[in-house]
Amino acid sequence: MTKLMKGVFFPGSMTCTVEDVEVPTPGMGEVLLEMRASGMCGSDLEYIYKVPKEKRGQPILGVATDPSTITGHEPAGVVTAVGPGVRHLKVGDRVAVYHINGCGFCKDCRSGWHITCTEVHETYGFDRHGGNAQFMVADERDCVILPNNVSFDAGAFVACGAGTGFSVTRRLGISGMDDYLIFGAGPVGLSAAMFGKHMGARVMVVDMNETRLDMARALGVARTINPAKQDVRDEVLSFTNGVGASAAVDCSANPRARSMMFDCVKTWGRAAFVGEGHDVHLDVSPQIIHRQITLIGSWVYSTPMMMELLETISRHGLPLGELLVSDRFSLKDAPKAFERFAAGETAGKCVFVDF
Repeated sequence: MTKLMKGVFFPGSMTCTVEDVEVPTPGMGEVLLEMRASGMCGSDLEYIYKVPKEKRGQPILGVATDPSTITGHEPAGVVTAVGPGVRHLKVGDRVAVYHINGCGFCKDCRSGWHITCTEVHETYGFDRHGGNAQFMVADERDCVILPNNVSFDAGAFVACGAGTGFSVTRRLGISGMDDYLIFGAGPVGLSAAMFGKHMGARVMVVDMNETRLDMARALGVARTINPAKQDVRDEVLSFTNGVGASAAVDCSANPRARSMMFDCVKTWGRAAFVGEGHDVHLDVSPQIIHRQITLIGSWVYSTPMMMELLETISRHGLPLGELLVSDRFSLKDAPKAFERFAAGETAGKCVFVDF
């Protein structure tokens, strides 16, 4: 008899359905995971959930996703079956899934950067069935072992959002010598704040949402700034004795915030773009060239970096799930969960934990 499970789908036009589908069978090199946590990400909203029904399946912002694909690209769960050719994982292993599947053989894949694979680029929850279901199939090579003292909801957060925050913080070379300025206190920005503080920096967080700023304060950041009430540049200069931040990242994708970031970074400072979409207007000579600013674009992270982050959380007891996962939902309540998420009624990370 065919075994059925629940899965979450986005038909388009901000609708969400929970449907019965067959439990998948792992193929060559694949494992079957029983889900324990699956994160909700802003990418789900912009690239799939908000897309009009008549345009579903067509390229939107460079991404085309079949409406019949189970959603969810931040999965964590337990291995319940292994397919032929699986060499390392075994039934009972706790894992988080790196959400990009590459060819495995190009230079980028060999270094763990599947996100920039030059041959194949498949994303769980977009191109392949994802984690918003009771079970999912993943390639063994995309799975990373969760340390026993790291929760499943933290593992799901690491699978995309927190991994992105960690990656940009590492790439900026944040240390105890830095005043680290973060625009946007969503899940990525808050995780970057946690990791920046852990690396010894004095962290400043900018956002207009007071609930999110409260979460930043709970992390113990050095300064929170609300642009609706304060002048961001004046606050940053006051905090840094007129010098400016030594490093900054924009996680908001807001054009004004992106430009403002360069007015708040000191000469010889470093800056990064992480937030996806929208645009920015910069007066390049005075804002960047004449001030010797180093600018990087940081797109997600690598599998070795994912392993490093999970080890960091484990070794140092970073309360990623405890402090930054704000909303936990049952899979059966997915339509209401995504409605709240899209309306901005949630503050930190949102995760499905009851399947």
